[in-house]
Amino acid sequence: MSVQFTSAILQSLLDKSPGPIAREKMLPPGRTIAYTVPYDVRQAGVLVTLIPDGDDLNTLVMQRTVHPDDPHSGQISFPGGSREPQDQDLIATAVREAYEETGIRSEDIQVLGTLAPLYIPVSKFEITPVMAFVNQLPTITLSQDESEAAFLISLKQLREQDSLDVMEWRGRNGDALREIPYYNIIPGIPIWGATAMILAEVTKWLEIISGSTEMK
Repeated sequence: MSVQFTSAILQSLLDKSPGPIAREKMLPPGRTIAYTVPYDVRQAGVLVTLIPDGDDLNTLVMQRTVHPDDPHSGQISFPGGSREPQDQDLIATAVREAYEETGIRSEDIQVLGTLAPLYIPVSKFEITPVMAFVNQLPTITLSQDESEAAFLISLKQLREQDSLDVMEWRGRNGDALREIPYYNIIPGIPIWGATAMILAEVTKWLEIISGSTEMK
């Protein structure tokens, strides 16, 4: 079934999200979708933009600028960052950070809702994905301190089997090689970890609401 996506359709169907269980296929080794939040956890919000393209949706991701002391240096991520005292909630955090990092203004988006938080052990962040409809993406102005490139990726393409792959990866502390699932949709730049897990949930949700699969 072909779906012409609009903000109203997406907002009305957000409660059909399959939840964190859909993230399992992109879990790095040793991780689990069930976790206990540590006392010193830091809260963050990221903006998952949904940009219509016919019967498909695109989303905006960034390649983070390389910093020696950043455990996520050089990786693909959604716009977002730490909650600040002035932020009313994590939705406000995601919207503010997206503007600071990409130039997308609050008036350019329509917030649809949030997905379940996701804990990242290496940086002790619990991030809340904020889903937002963007009818037409404005010109992106990157903050060079935060990111060095931006990419629009097709969520329909992510649902194709050949977008999935496995790579060998060694931790920053010289850990043993492990096999990490990732999306290979951006040439030469793997999408893995928290970003891949969120994308797995979003793409599963789109399969459900487009009628191409049943929730399992």
